[in-house]
Amino acid sequence: GIADRGFFRLLLGPARLSSTLGESEATQRVLTGIPDFFGTGATISTWFRPGAQTCTTPPCLSVLLEARDLADPFLGTGCFSLGFIGSNLYMKNPTAATKHIMPGAVIPEEFEVQEEKVWRHIAWVFDETSDQIRVFLDGALAFEAPWGSPVNEMHCFAPGADKVMSLGRSSPGYTLGAEAELYDLRLYVHPSGHPLSAAEIRAVAEGVTSGISDETKCLPRGSTRFRDDSWSDLHGHDCTWYAETRVTSPKICEFSSAAAHCPVACRSRQVCYPGNITATKAYYVWDTIRRIEPPLGTGGPTLCLGTDLGTKTQVVDACRDWTETARFGVW
Repeated sequence: GIADRGFFRLLLGPARLSSTLGESEATQRVLTGIPDFFGTGATISTWFRPGAQTCTTPPCLSVLLEARDLADPFLGTGCFSLGFIGSNLYMKNPTAATKHIMPGAVIPEEFEVQEEKVWRHIAWVFDETSDQIRVFLDGALAFEAPWGSPVNEMHCFAPGADKVMSLGRSSPGYTLGAEAELYDLRLYVHPSGHPLSAAEIRAVAEGVTSGISDETKCLPRGSTRFRDDSWSDLHGHDCTWYAETRVTSPKICEFSSAAAHCPVACRSRQVCYPGNITATKAYYVWDTIRRIEPPLGTGGPTLCLGTDLGTKTQVVDACRDWTETARFGVW
């Protein structure tokens, strides 16, 4: 844990969440005896590894956790739902004017959550001092936004409430998303006015995880373990061969030692999310040969667009013809 921070371990695991579609309310996966945090806030922390998305129209909604009042599970008396839409974050506050929080692609593609491969750490901080929700991935802040209602007034967590936290659904019998695995699900109840800090979240994410192997966790950027070895299998296939073959045979790395020796080629390892970073976007003005010439007789600038002609000479000749006959210098 963290110094001076107690927590409730709601689930150790690893535990796999599979489909609950068609099951009765009595057989749904729920955690009872959830501690109260009415009047303050809380942080939920867990390691997770999503499964393959199986909905008919991806991206799939995958709900990892939901808190609700068991006394009336059918009438929208939940307090929150937490999960993903595809690889993007998803949160729901049923009591807010805008119930769904869907920030979109705030996590760059390089660090997106991948199916079935890598354990990632995620923490949701319900900040009672600002009524914000903050989401940390791999110990780094990925997103924050107003929660939409007072954090310290979640009715599900009021003393005496018949509260439960359900796993992998957003209403009884519902599933649209992927299966998932969870490990070491924790609830930190904040001493009022003292939500977990970014440094404390990182300490949890970098802490000991005896139940899952470090070989199946993401790696810090620059790690020497995130490199392909000079290795070949019994048939002489090296990492380059596996990278090329994986394009047409995505599961090729699952049947040999390639995943361990070729983490880049096989995408068997992943770089941890380093935090909110500002990436410079590159916009291609063109990606083929263009010839720019001044137009004859107009005096203005000319941008000669390419054509579908075959050779470079034909393209240049076509551009020259266009500049000689065009009325305006810029298309």
